[in-house]
Amino acid sequence: MVQWRRIGAFCLGVGLILFGFWVDPYGHLPNTFATLLVGVPMGFLLFGVSERSLQESFSISICGAIGLVIGNYH
Repeated sequence: MVQWRRIGAFCLGVGLILFGFWVDPYGHLPNTFATLLVGVPMGFLLFGVSERSLQESFSISICGAIGLVIGNYH
């Protein structure tokens, strides 16, 4: 059975990453916010390619983005 939610989430994640390259959030936002925004398309991609729930996928990606922010300050 085709899982259109996961296919759509994967396509949305790829689209948001390409949109992020075009907009360049690091040029317009502080590095902290731009780094946190990376977690959003990664959550969609993780949901699209794995069997995890949407909430679990986003919690993993946002926690990873928070880790990147904390790593920038040390």
